[in-house]
Amino acid sequence: AGTFWANLDKQEKKFRIESAGGVIGIEGTELLVGVDEETGVTEVLLFEGQISVVDKDGAEKTMFPGDYAEFGGSKGMCVLSYPSSSLRTLVVERFPRFSSFLASQKVTSIPTPASPTLIRGFNRQRPDLMLVLQEARELVGSEILDLTPSQSSVPAGPPRFSWAPTQGAESYAFYLSQDEAVQEIVFSSRVAAAEFSMPEGAAGLDQGRYFWSVVPLDGKGDPLSQPAQSWFETPGWETPGVSLEDTE
Repeated sequence: AGTFWANLDKQEKKFRIESAGGVIGIEGTELLVGVDEETGVTEVLLFEGQISVVDKDGAEKTMFPGDYAEFGGSKGMCVLSYPSSSLRTLVVERFPRFSSFLASQKVTSIPTPASPTLIRGFNRQRPDLMLVLQEARELVGSEILDLTPSQSSVPAGPPRFSWAPTQGAESYAFYLSQDEAVQEIVFSSRVAAAEFSMPEGAAGLDQGRYFWSVVPLDGKGDPLSQPAQSWFETPGWETPGVSLEDTE
């Protein structure tokens, strides 16, 4: 029970933390772990690296930088994702004892955290998702079909994307770009199902043509095939939500 903040160099052998809520597997990372001594609920905030968490019921999730996980007690596994700067802000709200530590890290302003998404958050250039895209391009063939919208116009407002599910895929990496080579990423996310709508708070799009790609991922977050890609045209729209730039 209790709370600690750790920054671990990459380990030669796997290293894990066991709590009343479950197990946290670590190779090299920076994270904060809190365990409620009365309920056994475990909270994990991941700042750098990649870890796996397994709750007492055997449910396993891979966490990436910016992720917040809660599990154990009577709770099921829940993983939220924040822009990394907002995750450090969340520390002040959830674990105020670390406020002085954050001050020593030269964190000079504490903005309101950006709203999380229930399935991975969004970012223009999320490093983990850009690595997935690079690895997927080295594979042969794409198993994803029936992309919608495909080479068509959509109404104003956030479009809804869908595609045929891939056998063996436990999640998908989604990318939205202004160029056909998918280099200028305007939005990226990791989603659980074979459909996706841009969440409230995502920045609106200007009028024009956009290209979107999706990559099926296995249980470890590794790509199963090349990206499937299509495009759509939008009249554009604005959103009253918070864009990523406003939170950093």
